[in-house]
Amino acid sequence: MKRINEFIAAARNAINIYESNISWEIKYHLIFSDEVSGVLNKIPLDYYDPDTSYQEDVMAYIAAIKEKLVEIETALWPS
Repeated sequence: MKRINEFIAAARNAINIYESNISWEIKYHLIFSDEVSGVLNKIPLDYYDPDTSYQEDVMAYIAAIKEKLVEIETALWPS
């Protein structure tokens, strides 16, 4: 459960960074840091890296994170 809680916290952190008004380059470096993606990658993500621009890389990664977050929260707290 500890790994799941760490994932949820890191996912919310990544989403907050994504939704911030900082540049795509800074978002990229913050999200793909050991503190964020290092934690998120401990749980397998279905993620395709377009490897084209900071913006597209961040957007693709955040989409995968959001999808996994919904999957986890649905499993933990079904409606």
